[in-house]
Amino acid sequence: MLLNTLGHHSIAKNISIDGQVFINRATVSGEAVRRASCYVERADSLIGSLTARQTLEYAAKLGIPCYVTTAERNRLVNGMLTSFGLRDTAETIFGRPIRTGLSASEKRRVSIATQLINCPKVIFWDHLTSGLDSVTGFEVLSYLREVAKRYNVSMSMALQHSLVAAAFLTF
Repeated sequence: MLLNTLGHHSIAKNISIDGQVFINRATVSGEAVRRASCYVERADSLIGSLTARQTLEYAAKLGIPCYVTTAERNRLVNGMLTSFGLRDTAETIFGRPIRTGLSASEKRRVSIATQLINCPKVIFWDHLTSGLDSVTGFEVLSYLREVAKRYNVSMSMALQHSLVAAAFLTF
């Protein structure tokens, strides 16, 4: 509920919320928050028949302004694949229940990369490590920390409470 409220995402109609949101000490509207941020839900909802690379290319074509050149888009896609340790699995399909593909950790990293490729300044994560064991969750958080530092992104997360304490110390 808190992340939904902060990110101005799917707030139930029967709930009333008062207050102000500030970005860089300036009051901003809900629309401004939506433009500067993205909200990543707990379930990965990507197309199972696309490869990791195709998924990122698709996200880049949809989210990056049309004046950005194809070469620059490709550079961003390759940068995300590298940043999230997906270079070796770039041509592997996401996977479906009847056809295996990427591992759970790789799927989560592709999902994260599809949001980061559009260069948001703030990201709201709903249960970022849901469905992952503590080792895999720690791995995802480690990649995310490096990407956040590299691309100067602020993040707000609702984390699964079964993660080991070391995962929280990542940030």
